[in-house]
Amino acid sequence: MCENQGLLALRSPDEAGAARDSLAEAVERWRALGLTSWLARSLVLRAEAERRSGAARARSQRSDAEAEQILDRLGTPRRQRSTVLHPMGV
Repeated sequence: MCENQGLLALRSPDEAGAARDSLAEAVERWRALGLTSWLARSLVLRAEAERRSGAARARSQRSDAEAEQILDRLGTPRRQRSTVLHPMGV
């Protein structure tokens, strides 16, 4: 549910902070389930919400880098990563 709320909030420029908070919760829920492409996707979405809310650039870059590392560990081919790393054109 928190991921859906975050995705909806990402659509509104005024809701970037709410998106960041919801997506941070989504990251922790996915993380609790282990290493999955869904965790990588939620990290990328959280990073985008952080950028839009004006959060520290280093934090969003770490989230993006962690998503890449997860896909590396899962053995995801590079040509198949765009849907995870750029969901909804984010």
